[in-house]
Amino acid sequence: MLLYSEDKLGSGDIPIYTETGGQFSIPNSSMLILCRDVLAKGYSFRLCAPGFSMMPFICNKDIITLEPCRVDSYSLGDVVGYARPGPGNFVVHRIVAFTDSGALIRGDNCSGPDGIIPFDAIVGRVCRVEHNNRNVRIGLGFERRIIASFSRRGILRTTLYPVRIIYSFFMRNRHEPLRGSHPKP
Repeated sequence: MLLYSEDKLGSGDIPIYTETGGQFSIPNSSMLILCRDVLAKGYSFRLCAPGFSMMPFICNKDIITLEPCRVDSYSLGDVVGYARPGPGNFVVHRIVAFTDSGALIRGDNCSGPDGIIPFDAIVGRVCRVEHNNRNVRIGLGFERRIIASFSRRGILRTTLYPVRIIYSFFMRNRHEPLRGSHPKP
């Protein structure tokens, strides 16, 4: 887990410590406190995404980076981290609509919205997603507004189902030769 923004590392005033092969787990409520404190200092915060509520755009164990963000700069489709009352209270889901009192938030793979979340409960915005050490581009760009619109109407999951089937078929068969083709000797 990176607790300092990448632009501050290597500047000489913050020591760089690296360790390989380990994993550091903390309770969800402590993660919220840590994330809020780091973002309040203006640094980005990286964590491993647990769960499947944001599939297929953020997968289980993807590395996500949250950045500090002012309330007036949130936009439709932004993926944000927020504090939800109760256990398991740090959640990362997508803004699908705005109201006067907050943002309507929903996971991309959830059957219903999380509810209207007050703006002061939102701690940061996801600015980067890494899957298998590669940056994921889809879901955070201009298409986020389309995703939010589909999610708000409850049709995102049904729309993505055929896409997932086709995608998995091609990904499964991408290393197999085409029928009728012969490998070169």
